[in-house]
Amino acid sequence: MSPRARLEQNLIRYRQHRLYKALIIGGAIAAMASLADALGPMFGATLFVPPLAASLFLVIAFPEAEMAQPRAVLGGQVLCAVLSISVMQWLPWPSMVVATSFFLSIVSMILTRTVHAPAAATIYFVIMTEASWKVVITPIALGSLLVIAIACLVNKLRGEKYPRHWL
Repeated sequence: MSPRARLEQNLIRYRQHRLYKALIIGGAIAAMASLADALGPMFGATLFVPPLAASLFLVIAFPEAEMAQPRAVLGGQVLCAVLSISVMQWLPWPSMVVATSFFLSIVSMILTRTVHAPAAATIYFVIMTEASWKVVITPIALGSLLVIAIACLVNKLRGEKYPRHWL
């Protein structure tokens, strides 16, 4: 085996190593948090909330997963935010808001092919913060787009194909 082939083989092994993946994921989440903090004042709100941290982890750690594709990330996050706000505003029984939001969100994500597990945290985020309609745009939609952009960049740098498909 030539030295170049050996080097390429070692690089492949290194890329598959857990430490490499951990550093990439940790670095990407730290970069996203810093970028979101820097850009947030332009939008008058934070762009990075816990559900989006989970989304970023998913799209970098498992870029091949169906729920890591852009349609699922953006669609699932926005859908859960919209449905949770709607339920909060129109359901007269506060004790039923979380359960109803989860039920409608899960059914809707399945029917629209936008299943994205971290979007479930968006339901809690919206309800616990008693969010208004503004949260759908900032941080949820804009933050999701930022997650997708960073995932495209990071996965390209590490030689992973992302996204597998856009729609």
